Amino acid sequence: MLQDFDEGQDEAQAQDQARQGSLQLRQTSVEPVFGHIKEPMGFRQVPLRGQDKAQSIWWLQCAAFNLMKLYSARRAACAAPALA
Repeated sequence: MLQDFDEGQDEAQAQDQARQGSLQLRQTSVEPVFGHIKEPMGFRQVPLRGQDKAQSIWWLQCAAFNLMKLYSARRAACAAPALA
């Protein structure tokens, strides 16, 4: 009986560790993008109605975010001194 409890506890602990690992990965890869789109870019509500229109606005917002990333990376690369 006690052995069954220990096995169940071990399984639950393994699931918790797996869940924490996936949450940490999500926080470093996906969540910052949504945070940047919402706060600095000011995109909190979709101004149009309908799923097709909302999806097109979202794609436009994501494209703007990606262009900002490319611009800042290009600007940083040009500002760095050339290694000879």
